[in-house]
This record gives sequence, C-alpha cells and structure tokens, in this order.
Amino acid sequence: MHCGATSRKSQPRHGEAMLTANLCHCAEHVTRGLDLGFVLVVVVAEHVTRVQLQHGLWHVGTCDVDRAAAKRGLDFEIGWFLKPLVSGHYPKIMRMIAKDRLPKFTPKEKKLVKGSVDFMGLNYYTAIFAKSIPIDFHASPVSSTANVFVNLTAERNGVLIGPPMGGSETSYYLYPKGVQKLLEYMKREFKNPAIYITENGLSETRNDSLPLKVQLNDPSRIDYTVQHLYRIRKAIKNGVNVKGYFYWSLLDGFEWIAGYINRFGLYHIDYNNNLTRTPKDSAKWFKRFLKHHE
Repeated sequence: MHCGATSRKSQPRHGEAMLTANLCHCAEHVTRGLDLGFVLVVVVAEHVTRVQLQHGLWHVGTCDVDRAAAKRGLDFEIGWFLKPLVSGHYPKIMRMIAKDRLPKFTPKEKKLVKGSVDFMGLNYYTAIFAKSIPIDFHASPVSSTANVFVNLTAERNGVLIGPPMGGSETSYYLYPKGVQKLLEYMKREFKNPAIYITENGLSETRNDSLPLKVQLNDPSRIDYTVQHLYRIRKAIKNGVNVKGYFYWSLLDGFEWIAGYINRFGLYHIDYNNNLTRTPKDSAKWFKRFLKHHE
C-alpha cells in the first residue's frame, strides 16, 4: 500500500465527495424541493493561469503544452471535487498520475455520488500563469501539488498577468476574463450545471489615518465589479447557466490570516467608533445599478 502525501490527502477528499452526496440525499427528505449545491473557492489559470480551491483563480497557458498543464491543474483542483459529483469518477489524468493512490468508487458509491447536487458555487478573484513541468509517471509520491507537474507564476516574460490588487493576504491580479473562461470551462467539463458566483470582490488595505471621505471613495471597486459582471454576462450569452452573483462583501470584516487589514466591503466599518457602518461610493453605485436593471 502506498502511503505518500497524495494518498493521505486523497482519502479525505474522497470522503468529502461521499459526505456531500450523503448530505444532499438526506436533505432531499427534509427540504421539500429546495436546491442543494456544492461551493468551490476557485482561482483560474488560463493555459498558464491557475485554479485554486481557496481564493478564486484561473490557470493560463500560452502554448499547447502549457494549456494542457493549465487543464491538468484545473483537474487536480476543481475536477478532484466536482468530477465525481457529475460523472461518478475522478479526472483521467489524476488516475494516470496517482494510480492506486487515488481511491476508487464502488458501484454503489458511484450511484450515490453521481448527480447528487443541484448547483455549484464558485468564488472567483484572480488568475495566474501555469507552466508545464514534464510529467514523471514513476515519480515517488511527494504531495498532491507536486503530482500536478505545473509551475505557477504571476508573470510571463517579465509581464504580470494583470495589474496587482492591493489589500490582500495573497497576491491577486486583475484578470476579469478569467471568470468568463472559468464559467465556460465549467459548462464544458461538468455538463453545464447551474452556477452561482458566491464570491467576487476587490480588497483595499485598511488605513485609518485617511479622512473618512477618502476611505469611502472607491472607484477601483466599482470598475472591478463592472468588468467582472461584463465577463459573466458574456459567459451567459455563450450558454453558461449562471443563476446568481454575490459580491464579496457587504461589509468590511475579518479576512482569514489578514484579520481586519483588508477591506472588501461595500460598507465601511469604523473599528474605532462602535463599528459604525457607512456606505462607500461602490454601495451607492450598486444600489443604482440594481435599481436600473430591475
């Protein structure tokens, strides 16, 4: 029995697929027809851009080999979770590389898992380049990330994939077309499921020394949202079954390892004055936008 890192990590993820399926089937008996879904945090990689199950990313590749690497990265990050829920098995490339370190579904499990969710939720923020590493099918198991055989980088030939976005605990780059590419990938790979964009937004670094009026002026957030909504609309026109969009977030809040340093909110929170909430320019714009498109 192999006991490499991929084997240890694949067991919990295999369990996640089974747990998701069991929860959805059990919930059908008590939700009276409510839709049940599975939410992914994704980073897209465009042929050399990356998809990550943490902060919305698309893999981007610029030649056939790198495009294959980007697809491989997506298979390991997204397909690992979603392929079983749609087809009852893991991506073929994962099986080729991980071999028997990747668990197999029994016929009973496959029947339970396949088609068990009604929609999929995606968090999208940014993208990154994916450069292929020659696959060694006989390599010793090290980790699931090493098994992908992809080198991820934010730049190609000295040029960043997009303008850097500030105020984040990780490196984010503006790449709106990534959300369209990710949605169209979801349509192709997972039988055009109902999709909700469950997170998409821009962070700014907290600076309490600035006057409130300056902190409320956030044209970059409005521009970020417009560009991503435009790309989502293009994906819908291309047949992607997008059912909804949630901006992240309504309020400034606690952001993982960054704590209160990041400000993602449409509403400014004054942490030094009883958590007073004040709408930013983006909140006022969003209200006008929604009212105009009722």
